[in-house]
Amino acid sequence: MRRLQLQLVLVLLAAISVATLSAILIAGAIRGAETVVVGDTRRTLNAANAELASQYAYRVTSDSGWASLPTTAQDISLRAISQATLRSYPGVEGGFAVGSQILGYSYPTHGSGNPKIDVPEAERSAIENAIHEAEASGKAERLLRGGRDMVVIEAVAAGDHINWTMKRLSGITDPGEKRRTFLLIALVIAALASIIGTLAAVMGLRRGIADIQAGLRRLETDLAFELPVTGGELGNITRSVNRVATARRDLEAALRRADRLRAVGRMAANMAHEIRNPLNGIRLTMQMLKSRLGTGAVRPEDLDLVIGEVDRLNALSVNCWLFERRVRLRSNIRKCYQS
Repeated sequence: MRRLQLQLVLVLLAAISVATLSAILIAGAIRGAETVVVGDTRRTLNAANAELASQYAYRVTSDSGWASLPTTAQDISLRAISQATLRSYPGVEGGFAVGSQILGYSYPTHGSGNPKIDVPEAERSAIENAIHEAEASGKAERLLRGGRDMVVIEAVAAGDHINWTMKRLSGITDPGEKRRTFLLIALVIAALASIIGTLAAVMGLRRGIADIQAGLRRLETDLAFELPVTGGELGNITRSVNRVATARRDLEAALRRADRLRAVGRMAANMAHEIRNPLNGIRLTMQMLKSRLGTGAVRPEDLDLVIGEVDRLNALSVNCWLFERRVRLRSNIRKCYQS
Protein backbone atom coordinates (compact mmCIF):
# COMPACT_ATOMS: atom_id res chain seq x y z
CA MET A 1 0.00 0.00 0.00
CA ARG A 2 2.94 2.34 0.69
CA ARG A 3 4.12 1.70 -2.85
CA LEU A 4 0.73 2.76 -4.23
CA GLN A 5 0.78 5.90 -2.10
CA LEU A 6 4.29 6.68 -3.36
CA GLN A 7 3.10 6.30 -6.94
CA LEU A 8 0.18 8.66 -6.29
CA VAL A 9 2.55 11.21 -4.75
CA LEU A 10 4.78 10.99 -7.83
CA VAL A 11 1.74 11.51 -10.10
CA LEU A 12 0.78 14.54 -8.01
CA LEU A 13 4.29 15.99 -8.28
CA ALA A 14 4.24 15.41 -12.03
CA ALA A 15 0.91 17.22 -12.35
CA ILE A 16 2.21 20.15 -10.30
CA SER A 17 5.31 20.26 -12.50
CA VAL A 18 3.16 20.30 -15.65
CA ALA A 19 1.04 23.11 -14.24
CA THR A 20 4.13 25.12 -13.28
CA LEU A 21 5.79 24.59 -16.65
CA SER A 22 2.56 25.52 -18.41
CA ALA A 23 2.33 28.75 -16.44
CA ILE A 24 5.97 29.51 -17.31
CA LEU A 25 5.26 28.79 -20.98
CA ILE A 26 2.22 31.07 -20.93
CA ALA A 27 4.22 33.88 -19.35
CA GLY A 28 7.06 33.26 -21.83
CA ALA A 29 4.64 33.28 -24.76
CA ILE A 30 3.13 36.56 -23.61
CA ARG A 31 6.54 38.11 -23.10
CA GLY A 32 7.69 36.75 -26.45
CA ALA A 33 4.68 38.21 -28.24
CA GLU A 34 5.25 41.52 -26.47
CA THR A 35 8.91 41.55 -27.47
CA VAL A 36 8.07 40.84 -31.11
CA VAL A 37 5.36 43.50 -31.31
CA VAL A 38 7.42 46.12 -29.47
CA GLY A 39 10.40 45.36 -31.74
CA ASP A 40 8.27 45.81 -34.85
CA THR A 41 6.85 49.04 -33.43
CA ARG A 42 10.31 50.44 -32.72
CA ARG A 43 11.43 49.65 -36.26
CA THR A 44 8.33 51.43 -37.54
CA LEU A 45 9.04 54.48 -35.36
CA ASN A 46 12.66 54.50 -36.42
CA ALA A 47 11.64 54.53 -40.09
CA ALA A 48 9.11 57.29 -39.42
CA ASN A 49 11.72 59.36 -37.59
CA ALA A 50 14.17 58.92 -40.45
CA GLU A 51 11.58 60.14 -42.96
CA LEU A 52 10.61 63.07 -40.70
CA ALA A 53 14.28 64.04 -40.48
CA SER A 54 14.60 63.88 -44.27
CA GLN A 55 11.51 66.04 -44.83
CA TYR A 56 12.59 68.52 -42.17
CA ALA A 57 16.01 68.88 -43.78
CA TYR A 58 14.45 69.42 -47.20
CA ARG A 59 12.07 72.04 -45.81
CA VAL A 60 14.78 73.96 -44.03
CA THR A 61 17.29 73.89 -46.91
CA SER A 62 14.70 74.83 -49.52
CA ASP A 63 13.61 77.96 -47.63
CA SER A 64 16.36 80.45 -46.96
CA GLY A 65 14.12 82.43 -44.66
CA TRP A 66 13.19 79.51 -42.47
CA ALA A 67 15.15 80.71 -39.47
CA SER A 68 13.38 84.09 -39.56
CA LEU A 69 9.88 82.59 -39.56
CA PRO A 70 7.91 83.01 -36.34
CA THR A 71 7.39 79.95 -34.18
CA THR A 72 3.69 79.75 -35.09
CA ALA A 73 4.48 79.64 -38.81
CA GLN A 74 7.16 77.00 -38.23
CA ASP A 75 4.67 74.94 -36.22
CA ILE A 76 2.08 75.04 -39.02
CA SER A 77 4.64 74.18 -41.68
CA LEU A 78 6.11 71.32 -39.67
CA ARG A 79 2.63 69.99 -38.90
CA ALA A 80 1.95 69.75 -42.62
CA ILE A 81 5.19 67.77 -42.98
CA SER A 82 4.37 65.39 -40.13
CA GLN A 83 0.81 64.88 -41.37
CA ALA A 84 2.00 64.00 -44.84
CA THR A 85 4.77 61.75 -43.55
CA LEU A 86 2.96 59.92 -40.72
CA ARG A 87 -0.10 59.20 -42.86
CA SER A 88 1.91 56.28 -44.22
CA TYR A 89 2.39 54.89 -40.67
CA PRO A 90 -0.99 53.91 -39.22
CA GLY A 91 -1.28 54.52 -35.48
CA VAL A 92 1.89 56.64 -35.32
CA GLU A 93 1.83 60.20 -33.98
CA GLY A 94 4.70 62.60 -33.49
CA GLY A 95 6.45 65.78 -34.45
CA PHE A 96 9.58 67.81 -33.84
CA ALA A 97 11.30 69.52 -30.97
CA VAL A 98 13.26 72.69 -31.64
CA GLY A 99 15.00 74.18 -28.68
CA SER A 100 12.63 73.74 -25.75
CA GLN A 101 9.43 73.69 -27.82
CA ILE A 102 7.49 70.83 -29.38
CA LEU A 103 6.43 71.81 -32.89
CA GLY A 104 4.58 70.23 -35.77
CA TYR A 105 2.71 67.59 -33.75
CA SER A 106 0.12 65.60 -35.70
CA TYR A 107 -1.72 62.29 -35.59
CA PRO A 108 -3.09 61.86 -39.12
CA THR A 109 -4.48 58.33 -38.62
CA HIS A 110 -6.24 59.09 -35.35
CA GLY A 111 -9.55 57.94 -36.79
CA SER A 112 -11.77 60.46 -35.01
CA GLY A 113 -12.46 62.43 -38.20
CA ASN A 114 -11.01 65.63 -36.74
CA PRO A 115 -7.34 66.65 -36.96
CA LYS A 116 -5.50 65.99 -33.70
CA ILE A 117 -2.90 68.72 -33.10
CA ASP A 118 -2.54 68.78 -29.31
CA VAL A 119 0.23 66.80 -27.69
CA PRO A 120 -1.43 64.20 -25.41
CA GLU A 121 -1.14 65.37 -21.81
CA ALA A 122 -0.96 61.83 -20.39
CA GLU A 123 2.31 61.18 -22.22
CA ARG A 124 3.70 64.75 -22.42
CA SER A 125 6.11 64.26 -19.50
CA ALA A 126 7.51 61.01 -20.99
CA ILE A 127 7.84 62.69 -24.42
CA GLU A 128 9.75 65.64 -22.95
CA ASN A 129 12.05 63.31 -21.01
CA ALA A 130 12.80 61.33 -24.17
CA ILE A 131 13.53 64.58 -26.06
CA HIS A 132 15.95 65.77 -23.35
CA GLU A 133 17.71 62.38 -23.33
CA ALA A 134 17.99 62.42 -27.14
CA GLU A 135 19.58 65.88 -26.96
CA ALA A 136 22.26 64.42 -24.68
CA SER A 137 22.78 60.94 -26.16
CA GLY A 138 21.39 61.21 -29.69
CA LYS A 139 18.53 58.76 -29.25
CA ALA A 140 16.03 57.84 -26.54
CA GLU A 141 13.28 55.26 -26.18
CA ARG A 142 10.46 54.95 -23.70
CA LEU A 143 8.02 52.06 -23.05
CA LEU A 144 4.96 53.00 -21.00
CA ARG A 145 2.68 50.29 -19.63
CA GLY A 146 -0.93 50.66 -18.62
CA GLY A 147 -2.94 47.47 -18.12
CA ARG A 148 -3.02 45.64 -21.45
CA ASP A 149 -1.99 48.80 -23.35
CA MET A 150 1.53 50.07 -23.97
CA VAL A 151 2.95 53.23 -25.45
CA VAL A 152 6.26 53.20 -27.33
CA ILE A 153 8.09 56.53 -27.71
CA GLU A 154 11.24 57.18 -29.73
CA ALA A 155 13.17 60.44 -30.02
CA VAL A 156 16.15 60.92 -32.38
CA ALA A 157 18.48 63.91 -32.58
CA ALA A 158 19.00 65.30 -36.08
CA GLY A 159 21.26 68.31 -36.05
CA ASP A 160 19.52 71.35 -34.58
CA HIS A 161 16.24 69.59 -33.80
CA ILE A 162 14.74 66.35 -32.42
CA ASN A 163 12.35 64.06 -34.32
CA TRP A 164 10.00 62.11 -32.07
CA THR A 165 7.28 59.56 -32.74
CA MET A 166 4.89 57.55 -30.56
CA LYS A 167 2.55 54.60 -31.03
CA ARG A 168 -0.02 53.01 -28.74
CA LEU A 169 -0.34 49.23 -28.58
CA SER A 170 -3.54 47.50 -27.49
CA GLY A 171 -3.98 43.71 -27.41
CA ILE A 172 -0.45 42.89 -28.46
CA THR A 173 -1.02 39.17 -29.12
CA ASP A 174 -1.69 38.16 -32.68
CA PRO A 175 -4.33 35.47 -33.54
CA GLY A 176 -1.72 32.70 -33.67
CA GLU A 177 -0.32 33.74 -30.31
CA LYS A 178 -3.82 33.84 -28.85
CA ARG A 179 -4.40 30.29 -30.04
CA ARG A 180 -1.17 29.10 -28.44
CA THR A 181 -2.04 30.91 -25.23
CA PHE A 182 -5.47 29.27 -25.23
CA LEU A 183 -3.89 25.85 -25.65
CA LEU A 184 -1.46 26.52 -22.81
CA ILE A 185 -4.31 27.66 -20.55
CA ALA A 186 -6.17 24.47 -21.41
CA LEU A 187 -3.04 22.52 -20.48
CA VAL A 188 -2.90 24.29 -17.11
CA ILE A 189 -6.57 23.52 -16.49
CA ALA A 190 -5.97 19.86 -17.36
CA ALA A 191 -3.00 19.76 -15.01
CA LEU A 192 -5.04 21.32 -12.21
CA ALA A 193 -7.82 18.80 -12.83
CA SER A 194 -5.22 16.04 -12.64
CA ILE A 195 -3.96 17.44 -9.34
CA ILE A 196 -7.48 17.61 -7.90
CA GLY A 197 -8.27 14.09 -9.11
CA THR A 198 -5.03 12.75 -7.65
CA LEU A 199 -5.68 14.44 -4.30
CA ALA A 200 -9.22 13.05 -4.24
CA ALA A 201 -7.89 9.56 -5.03
CA VAL A 202 -5.24 9.82 -2.30
CA MET A 203 -7.76 11.04 0.28
CA GLY A 204 -10.26 8.31 -0.68
CA LEU A 205 -7.51 5.70 -0.52
CA ARG A 206 -6.37 6.88 2.91
CA ARG A 207 -9.93 6.83 4.25
CA GLY A 208 -10.51 3.35 2.82
CA ILE A 209 -7.26 2.04 4.29
CA ALA A 210 -8.08 3.59 7.68
CA ASP A 211 -11.54 1.92 7.65
CA ILE A 212 -10.01 -1.46 6.78
CA GLN A 213 -7.40 -1.13 9.54
CA ALA A 214 -10.07 -0.19 12.09
CA GLY A 215 -12.18 -3.16 10.97
CA LEU A 216 -9.21 -5.55 11.30
CA ARG A 217 -8.54 -4.29 14.84
CA ARG A 218 -12.18 -4.93 15.75
CA LEU A 219 -12.02 -8.40 14.21
CA GLU A 220 -9.26 -9.24 16.70
CA THR A 221 -11.85 -9.14 19.52
CA ASP A 222 -15.18 -9.55 17.71
CA LEU A 223 -15.21 -12.52 15.35
CA ALA A 224 -18.82 -11.84 14.31
CA PHE A 225 -17.97 -8.37 12.93
CA GLU A 226 -17.90 -7.79 9.15
CA LEU A 227 -16.21 -4.90 7.39
CA PRO A 228 -18.55 -2.53 5.51
CA VAL A 229 -18.26 -3.19 1.78
CA THR A 230 -17.59 -0.22 -0.52
CA GLY A 231 -17.05 0.10 -4.26
CA GLY A 232 -13.82 -0.11 -6.23
CA GLU A 233 -10.69 -2.07 -5.49
CA LEU A 234 -10.95 -1.46 -1.75
CA GLY A 235 -14.42 -3.03 -1.87
CA ASN A 236 -12.86 -6.22 -3.27
CA ILE A 237 -10.34 -6.17 -0.42
CA THR A 238 -13.05 -5.80 2.24
CA ARG A 239 -15.06 -8.63 0.68
CA SER A 240 -11.95 -10.83 0.75
CA VAL A 241 -11.33 -9.93 4.40
CA ASN A 242 -14.95 -10.78 5.25
CA ARG A 243 -14.61 -14.14 3.50
CA VAL A 244 -11.44 -14.85 5.48
CA ALA A 245 -13.20 -13.86 8.72
CA THR A 246 -16.12 -16.17 7.89
CA ALA A 247 -13.74 -19.03 7.12
CA ARG A 248 -11.96 -18.34 10.43
CA ARG A 249 -15.25 -18.46 12.34
CA ASP A 250 -16.19 -21.75 10.65
CA LEU A 251 -12.74 -23.20 11.36
CA GLU A 252 -12.87 -22.20 15.02
CA ALA A 253 -16.37 -23.71 15.34
CA ALA A 254 -15.07 -26.94 13.81
CA LEU A 255 -12.09 -26.90 16.18
CA ARG A 256 -14.41 -26.43 19.16
CA ARG A 257 -16.52 -29.36 18.00
CA ALA A 258 -13.37 -31.45 17.59
CA ASP A 259 -12.24 -30.46 21.08
CA ARG A 260 -15.58 -31.50 22.52
CA LEU A 261 -15.42 -34.80 20.65
CA ARG A 262 -11.89 -35.42 21.93
CA ALA A 263 -13.02 -34.62 25.48
CA VAL A 264 -15.97 -36.98 25.12
CA GLY A 265 -13.66 -39.66 23.72
CA ARG A 266 -11.23 -39.28 26.60
CA MET A 267 -14.10 -39.40 29.06
CA ALA A 268 -15.51 -42.52 27.42
CA ALA A 269 -12.10 -44.22 27.53
CA ASN A 270 -11.67 -43.32 31.21
CA MET A 271 -15.18 -44.51 32.00
CA ALA A 272 -14.59 -47.79 30.17
CA HIS A 273 -11.46 -48.31 32.23
CA GLU A 274 -13.18 -47.36 35.46
CA ILE A 275 -16.19 -49.58 34.73
CA ARG A 276 -14.03 -52.54 33.74
CA ASN A 277 -12.32 -52.68 37.16
CA PRO A 278 -15.55 -52.89 39.26
CA LEU A 279 -17.00 -55.41 36.85
CA ASN A 280 -13.92 -57.62 37.21
CA GLY A 281 -14.23 -57.35 41.00
CA ILE A 282 -17.91 -58.23 40.89
CA ARG A 283 -17.24 -61.16 38.55
CA LEU A 284 -14.52 -62.60 40.81
CA THR A 285 -16.70 -62.17 43.90
CA MET A 286 -19.64 -63.88 42.23
CA GLN A 287 -17.38 -66.78 41.14
CA MET A 288 -16.16 -67.14 44.74
CA LEU A 289 -19.74 -67.11 46.07
CA LYS A 290 -20.74 -69.71 43.52
CA SER A 291 -17.98 -72.02 44.70
CA ARG A 292 -18.98 -71.55 48.33
CA LEU A 293 -22.66 -72.22 47.74
CA GLY A 294 -21.90 -75.92 47.47
CA THR A 295 -20.19 -75.98 50.88
CA GLY A 296 -22.63 -73.67 52.60
CA ALA A 297 -19.79 -71.36 53.71
CA VAL A 298 -21.23 -68.10 52.29
CA ARG A 299 -20.80 -65.23 54.70
CA PRO A 300 -22.58 -61.82 54.67
CA GLU A 301 -19.31 -59.88 54.42
CA ASP A 302 -18.63 -61.66 51.15
CA LEU A 303 -21.31 -59.45 49.59
CA ASP A 304 -19.72 -56.18 50.78
CA LEU A 305 -17.30 -56.20 47.84
CA VAL A 306 -20.17 -56.50 45.38
CA ILE A 307 -22.10 -53.68 47.04
CA GLY A 308 -18.96 -51.44 47.08
CA GLU A 309 -18.30 -52.00 43.40
CA VAL A 310 -21.94 -51.23 42.56
CA ASP A 311 -21.68 -47.98 44.53
CA ARG A 312 -18.53 -47.14 42.60
CA LEU A 313 -20.34 -47.61 39.28
CA ASN A 314 -23.15 -45.40 40.51
CA ALA A 315 -20.63 -42.66 41.41
CA LEU A 316 -19.11 -42.91 37.95
CA SER A 317 -22.50 -42.38 36.33
CA VAL A 318 -23.12 -39.31 38.50
CA ASN A 319 -19.71 -37.86 37.57
CA CYS A 320 -20.44 -38.42 33.87
CA TRP A 321 -23.76 -36.59 34.19
CA LEU A 322 -22.05 -33.63 35.92
CA PHE A 323 -19.33 -33.52 33.27
CA GLU A 324 -21.91 -33.45 30.48
CA ARG A 325 -23.73 -30.57 32.19
CA ARG A 326 -20.50 -28.56 32.51
CA VAL A 327 -19.67 -29.03 28.82
CA ARG A 328 -23.14 -27.92 27.75
CA LEU A 329 -23.07 -24.88 30.06
CA ARG A 330 -19.65 -23.82 28.72
CA SER A 331 -20.90 -24.09 25.12
CA ASN A 332 -23.94 -21.96 25.90
CA ILE A 333 -21.81 -19.30 27.55
CA ARG A 334 -19.49 -19.16 24.50
CA LYS A 335 -22.45 -18.77 22.13
CA CYS A 336 -23.86 -15.90 24.23
CA TYR A 337 -20.47 -14.15 24.18
CA GLN A 338 -20.14 -14.42 20.39
CA SER A 339 -23.66 -13.12 19.80
